[in-house]
Amino acid sequence: MNEKLTVNALKNFKNYRKQSISNQKNEFNCKQCGKKHEKKCPAFGTKCRNCDGRNHWAKMCRIQSKRKNMAARRVNAMEENSENSDTIYIGELKSVNELDAKETNCVWYEKILVNKNAVTFKLNTGSQMNVIPKSELLKWDEKPVVRNCKIAVLDYSDNRVPILGECYLNCETERYRKTYKFLVTSLNSCPILGLEACRELGLIQRLNMIYKSPIETPKLILKE
Repeated sequence: MNEKLTVNALKNFKNYRKQSISNQKNEFNCKQCGKKHEKKCPAFGTKCRNCDGRNHWAKMCRIQSKRKNMAARRVNAMEENSENSDTIYIGELKSVNELDAKETNCVWYEKILVNKNAVTFKLNTGSQMNVIPKSELLKWDEKPVVRNCKIAVLDYSDNRVPILGECYLNCETERYRKTYKFLVTSLNSCPILGLEACRELGLIQRLNMIYKSPIETPKLILKE
């Protein structure tokens, strides 16, 4: 009797294992609901909360995953650009035709020799870089070598300045001769000399002076 019970128990156990194994084989990771189940998907006939589509749930929505991938690509592109390029600020770039007599009187301009060519520069001590337009370089008999550069240039209004490349130019005044890096812009603007070049070429000078103004004694309006 005990032997029959043992045999039956073993048979039942084997049948149970076969059934469970077959059920596991029939189950799969569903792309519509994200669960393991047989062919009957619980998401069938339901509405997605993300895209209003049917027969899938929001957590498995393909539109949502595409948006995440696109956002991740944008972030990676921005990080890559920020790592591979520098951002510098310069002053306002005005067209040569926009310069008038009033501005010439209140803003400093200086003519210096650049690669033996006379060039009038705007002295901009607030600029981090020297800038020269392509139109100026095209006037010269000997054109400098312009190389590509990964630099983002913004003016004071955070407007992007179109930069074609960079070059090294020999600058000469009455007392000094120096070589500086220049950014070449496609704008037909006035050339700019930044703070470092202005100071080293002797075009500006720092003065530490204290002016003492006399203190006037106030006049008495009413006497006691």
